Amino acid sequence: MRIVGPVLAILCWAGVAQADAPACPEAPKLWRGAADLPAAHSLAGNPNPMLTLNVPAIAALAPAEGVSFAAPLGKPVAAGDKGGLLVFHVALSGTYRVALGGKAWIDVVQRGKSLPSAAHAHGAPCSGIAKQVDFALAPGDYILQLSDSQADHIPVLLSRLP
Repeated sequence: MRIVGPVLAILCWAGVAQADAPACPEAPKLWRGAADLPAAHSLAGNPNPMLTLNVPAIAALAPAEGVSFAAPLGKPVAAGDKGGLLVFHVALSGTYRVALGGKAWIDVVQRGKSLPSAAHAHGAPCSGIAKQVDFALAPGDYILQLSDSQADHIPVLLSRLP
């Protein structure tokens, strides 16, 4: 069976067409040249690692049991889990997307509370995006809280949707 176009993206998102998905000929361009950004273990330090809008980064994660998360996690930390904290600033109200190049739980936190997501999906085949979550945000400062990852490093991109 050969599946192409939007149907393939939908089936891959649903986990149906993995065997029929095209082989990606090269590494995703999205993450090329991404800067290393060590995620914070807590926000007590200064300065805290700052995620910049539209600039891809490779977040270095730490063992989750040593991270002081900014908001309660949805499930307990398991052995081998990695996580970390990045801060970012929003100047304009709008919908912002957090895209990851690997698997992890995404929380956007403000004033100690996780904010509700507006949408979530997997990235298109060969995009290099494993997961993306959208949030409706007002101007202000936020914390990107990553958890439940098995990776030591994870590509991350914050962007504002049109």
